[in-house]
Amino acid sequence: MAKEFHPSGKTLSQKLYGMHLITALCGFGATVSSYILFDEQIDYFLAILIGFATLLDYHLQNNKSGSIKEAWKYYIKNNILLFLFAWVIVVCLLLKSNFYQFIFMGHLALVAVFYGYDLKLGKFKLGALRYNNNIKIFLIVYVWVAATVWYPFLETNFKHEVSRSLLVPETIQRALFYFALTLPFDIRDEESDKRVKLKTLAATIGLKKTQFLSTLCLIFSSIVAYYAYHLAYFLAISVSHIFCFFIILGVNKKRKGFYYTGLMDGSIVFQAILLLIAYYFG
Repeated sequence: MAKEFHPSGKTLSQKLYGMHLITALCGFGATVSSYILFDEQIDYFLAILIGFATLLDYHLQNNKSGSIKEAWKYYIKNNILLFLFAWVIVVCLLLKSNFYQFIFMGHLALVAVFYGYDLKLGKFKLGALRYNNNIKIFLIVYVWVAATVWYPFLETNFKHEVSRSLLVPETIQRALFYFALTLPFDIRDEESDKRVKLKTLAATIGLKKTQFLSTLCLIFSSIVAYYAYHLAYFLAISVSHIFCFFIILGVNKKRKGFYYTGLMDGSIVFQAILLLIAYYFG
C-alpha cells in the first residue's frame, strides 16, 4: 500500500497536500478554463470562491467524524478559524449568485456533504454516497462538472447564444477529462476501499484496463474539443492531454499520494495556464 500524505507532515509537499491548496488551485483553474472555453469574460472572483469552496469540501471529506453533526462540533472546537472562513466563502457565494446559481448551489452542496457523511432523517438513514459500489467516481466527476462548468455558465442567465451552443459539448469534453483523471485515483485507494468493502471500477477492471480507459477518455475529449473550440484552445487542451497521458502511464500501486494530487490533479492547473496563454495571446 502506498504511503499516504498526512496533514501534519513536515515536507512542503505533505503540507500542500494536507491543506488541499493544490485542490483549491484546481478548482480555480477549472473554473477559469470554463469561462475561456465558453468565450466569456473571466470572472476571477467567482473562480477564487469556487477554488476555496473546493478546498473546504475536500478538507471536510477528510475529517474523520462519523457524522456531519460531529464534524460541525469538531471544527468549532479544534479549527474555529477554518470554520469561520468556510462561512465567509458560503456568504460570498450566496451574495455573488443569481437565482439560477442559488438553486443550483443548494443541490450541489447537499451532494458534496452527503458524499462523505450519512444522511439521517428520523428513522430514515442513507449511508454516505461514496460507499455505494462503483458510484464514487461518477459522483466526483458530476460535482466537478457541475461546480466548474455549469455554475459559471448559469452566471449568464442563459442569455449568451455562444455559451448555450457550447454547453453540451463542453460538459461532455470536461466530463471525459475529469473521468480520465479520476479513474487512476481508485488504483491508489484500492487497499483503503477494500477495507470498507467498496467495489470500484478501477479495482474491477485492473490497472492496465484502467490506464487504457483513461487514455480513451482523453482521446474522445480531444475529439470533442477539436469540433467545439477555437484552434488555439484545442491545441492547449491537446497538449495538456498529452501531459496527462504520460502521468497516467506512470500510475501504479506504489506511487505516493503526491504523484496523484501534485502531478495528476496539477494537470488541471497546467491546462488552465495553457488556455490562459491562448486566451490572451492566441
